[in-house]
Amino acid sequence: MTKQTISVFLEKGSLLVMKGKTQTNWLHRLPPTTKVKIPRINLTFRTIDV
Repeated sequence: MTKQTISVFLEKGSLLVMKGKTQTNWLHRLPPTTKVKIPRINLTFRTIDV
């Protein structure tokens, strides 16, 4: 596991889709900030194989 960082700027209304090994092997999150004064929506859809 490395500490490599990749930043992606998403325009308003953009959608980022992560799947496969990207979803499995990468930590992903919105960075904490005090600049955002309005609520943000984070939708997570997961498929669980049982």
